[in-house]
Amino acid sequence: IETRIAWNWSERFRGSIGYAWIDPDRSTAELMEETPPHKVDVNLGVSPVAGMTIDYWIDRLDERSTRIDGFVLTACTVHGISVSQAVGDQLSIRLQVSNIADTRYEDELGYPSPGRRVVVGLAWSPWAAAGERSGIR
Repeated sequence: IETRIAWNWSERFRGSIGYAWIDPDRSTAELMEETPPHKVDVNLGVSPVAGMTIDYWIDRLDERSTRIDGFVLTACTVHGISVSQAVGDQLSIRLQVSNIADTRYEDELGYPSPGRRVVVGLAWSPWAAAGERSGIR
């Protein structure tokens, strides 16, 4: 079961909540290993001034079983934020910080998360008309 509710409170405020549930007892065990039975994500966004967007998200993964008997991947909560500012009609600057708390977790057994990540970027859209840009997460 997977569901998502998204809303726009106004031109400036938006958000969404998502939930996924998988019953590993009823699914093919090999395919469902390391897949969390419960996953929740919350996204909040604001546009405080024209051309600027700020997005914050939280992802919560439940404890997951692995192919090694008795070994589980621990539950974790990961936070992120991004800020984007338009500079004219064709250029925008973006800063994104993922895994803000530098949470140590594994998406899959043997593959640790990369920890806190900071990304700075420029987006140039030479054919974009004003107002056609969208935020990227």
